[in-house]
Amino acid sequence: MKAPAYSAAPLSGEPEKKKLSFRELLLGQKKNERCFSAEDPGHSVCLLWMESSHFGSRYAYPVLVWERGAEALRYDSAPTAEAGENNRRLMERWAVCTAPERLAALEIRPMELQDFRAKLRALQNGEQAE
Repeated sequence: MKAPAYSAAPLSGEPEKKKLSFRELLLGQKKNERCFSAEDPGHSVCLLWMESSHFGSRYAYPVLVWERGAEALRYDSAPTAEAGENNRRLMERWAVCTAPERLAALEIRPMELQDFRAKLRALQNGEQAE
């Protein structure tokens, strides 16, 4: 099966639930949706994403790539060509930031949804990652 649009391989390392009901297989596992952040030791890169299941496979859905000195790239759900181009740039940068040689240096942390949203707002507003 083809991966959902604007998704990537999961980074969290969390195990996948083995037995799925038919409903969970078709609709996904809402209760297993998780938010994550990853930062390098110098706080010059911060990644925010959510992970959930889609037709029995777990995917990461990148939400934001923040790098010191560069414009933050955030997922845009608008059905426009501009949003599609923005999301394409996000996925390209995501692939660079999650390359194996860079991924090893990132500290991955699960987050509560309210903390995830607060961090997303702060990074979008140009505040430095903490």
